[in-house]
Parts: sequence; structure tokens; C-alpha cells
Amino acid sequence: MNSIEDETIAFVKTVNPLDKERNPRSVEEWLAEVEKQMKHSLRDVYLKSLKDYATKDRKKWLFDWPSQVVTVCDQTLWTQMVEKSLD
Repeated sequence: MNSIEDETIAFVKTVNPLDKERNPRSVEEWLAEVEKQMKHSLRDVYLKSLKDYATKDRKKWLFDWPSQVVTVCDQTLWTQMVEKSLD
């Protein structure tokens, strides 16, 4: 996946628009698979980024990951801190 900001997230698994016999699959079928892989790949990068956050300086971490992932991780970490402060 490529963003307008020139950030790239690779699919965890390649999507092939052809079936096993090398015939074209229906558009609905392989596009549904593309959507599934987009979600799966974003989740994978998100979880890796969260783990990486604990091992690096924040400024370095910010620029090592795609901005969409950094934003979601920041929201997750902020929520965790708020919940912890309310306990």
C-alpha cells in the first residue's frame, strides 16, 4: 500500500487476481481479498510499532513508522496512560 505522503506498507500476503489455473477471478472476489490484506497488514505494522515504541527514543520511533500507524499508536498509548491514571 502506498500513501500520498510516499509511505509504503507491504501486504503480509500477496493478492493474486488469478486463480490456481491462471484464470482471472471475479473483481469482487480479489478486491475483497485486497481489503482483507490491507486490514491485516495495517494491524501487523501497528502491533510491531507498539512493540518498537518501548525500545527506542520517541523522536526516532516517530520517523521509523508510517504516520497513519504512529497516529493510531499515539492514541492507544494516550488511552492507556489516561486509564492508568484513573485507577
